[in-house]
Amino acid sequence: MEFSFIEGSSAPNQETAKLLFEMAMNGKWVDVVKIVEEKPFFLVAEVTKTKDTLLHLAVSYRKEKTVQEMINIIPTFESLQLRNKQGNTALHLAAMVGSVAMCECIANVDSSLIGERNPEGETPLFTAVLFDKKQVFQCLYDLCPSNERHSYSKNPRTGDTILHYAISEDHFGE
Repeated sequence: MEFSFIEGSSAPNQETAKLLFEMAMNGKWVDVVKIVEEKPFFLVAEVTKTKDTLLHLAVSYRKEKTVQEMINIIPTFESLQLRNKQGNTALHLAAMVGSVAMCECIANVDSSLIGERNPEGETPLFTAVLFDKKQVFQCLYDLCPSNERHSYSKNPRTGDTILHYAISEDHFGE
């Protein structure tokens, strides 16, 4: 495979972002990982119109192994806090798709992400409840700093708690 399009690059550009996006959409995740191993700053590039990064995409497509590899490459915790246009972190997306493995992978690097709120005031805990992902909720709750569980479980915008969300969404599960 020819990677000449990134040779000499010192920052992600629109052309590179487009090529990385196309590679990801064509299932060439191994090649994407190889590129970002050499140029980790590509992990912070927005590769979609909705400001998704490669990590956001890998999570959305449930590429657990790729997410783990990217997490191992990411140079700083701040990279994990990047948000897409909807204001969601990769951890929010991992909660949406219901992947305990990806949630653990991300939250074990930076447990404060469990308390990150999107513009709706929702933490990944709320997201797990909204999408009826009980195992993800339990995982994030267990990883959540015990002194933060109450605040992470309440939406400051609405005053609702995760119990309100569970009831309003008819998530009464076993």
